[in-house]
Amino acid sequence: MKALEAPGEARAEWEFLHELVENTTGQNGYSTIEGLFNQMAGEVEAFKAKELTWAALGDTGVTVEL
Repeated sequence: MKALEAPGEARAEWEFLHELVENTTGQNGYSTIEGLFNQMAGEVEAFKAKELTWAALGDTGVTVEL
């Protein structure tokens, strides 16, 4: 879900972060927002505790205690 379309050649934040990680580490990593979230969910303790996945977020998201 997007609030607004990016103007011109603007990119989504996750696309910028993907390129930054690839250029600085040489690792390709995730190639979609789902992939990024699922990678974070496997590494961030608060996300791991909830066993979160992109598919489980739904339209309203979830609350995570930090």
